[in-house]
Amino acid sequence: RQLLASYWGTNLRSQLSDQLYAEIGRVEKVSPRNEEDFKKFSFTANGMTKESDGLNYIDLRYQFTPSLKGEYYFGNLEDLYNKHYVGLEHNWKQPNFALTSKFKYFNAKNDGNTFDIDAQNIGVLETLKVKNHTFGLGYQQIIGESAYPLPDGFLPETYFINWNATGFFKKDEKSYH
Repeated sequence: RQLLASYWGTNLRSQLSDQLYAEIGRVEKVSPRNEEDFKKFSFTANGMTKESDGLNYIDLRYQFTPSLKGEYYFGNLEDLYNKHYVGLEHNWKQPNFALTSKFKYFNAKNDGNTFDIDAQNIGVLETLKVKNHTFGLGYQQIIGESAYPLPDGFLPETYFINWNATGFFKKDEKSYH
């Protein structure tokens, strides 16, 4: 379970300006961390499993100021669902400490095909670093009409504020840390 998932696909990354980074891509197959072979993405809900021909995505990151960064991501898991992600990160550095604030919002909806998906994930994390010590306070919650969709194979959502070995996706689930 400690191995990373592997993905098969193509992407194009570009630093479009000093402030703007962009990445577009298509991922056709995945090898979850507990398997050896690559396979199509799939999603299971209510005992029904459907496969997807691939994930198409765009990832944009913009440095508004030296201390404020914004992110936007859109992903379409073909024939299954769409995901949007918006994030803000602010860093305030002083000689004796640094304060980092993160806000993350995820919105997942069905793409009009098979599943009834309507879920959001909202997360906030404040981190204070004093010398070699770091203190953090965070909150995350799943809201909406369904659980937050994760592809089969327990693929991590590494952008979430809180991600652990058992996942975070159940309807109305909350996390304080």
